[in-house]
Amino acid sequence: MTRIAFQFHADRRELVALAAQWATQLGLQMAWERFFPEYRVRAVVPSELGDLLENQLSEISRISLSLHPLELDVDSSLGYMKHNPGILTILLGKQEGGVIGESFLAAVTDSEEQLKAWKRVRSLAVKSTSKGAWILNRETGARQRSDSHRYTAKVREIADSGVRVIGPSEWIEYRLD
Repeated sequence: MTRIAFQFHADRRELVALAAQWATQLGLQMAWERFFPEYRVRAVVPSELGDLLENQLSEISRISLSLHPLELDVDSSLGYMKHNPGILTILLGKQEGGVIGESFLAAVTDSEEQLKAWKRVRSLAVKSTSKGAWILNRETGARQRSDSHRYTAKVREIADSGVRVIGPSEWIEYRLD
């Protein structure tokens, strides 16, 4: 099994648009999931993106991309992953209450075809971001440099307006270059 992973900060609207661009460019199937209050999964095509962004963005927990038709007759996230092995998932970070959280792009596959596609998506994601930040633990005051932390231009703009860029918890904050 080969794993592809990429952590970064992106505006939710911007990230859904990027995923649709990658799906179109690489001929991929695309779906979105909502985890709470009840699980839901829906296929989406890039031409439906405008409606999705206007009416359902707050419902989206995760986007997935696939080389093959997606099995959507499932009742849980675990069932979805089980019935769609090797897909690439993009977990959208929290974006509310004056904070923006990290997003995660990930895939695990044995397929050379999938691996090649997901490396291409990861490369496109990297090209869509800038890098460099100081990481601050707000509880202890400890600081550490991360030259490799990635973020999009929209996140830079959001951070400049006073929104906090956070890690896995609100104790961890990124100060972007």
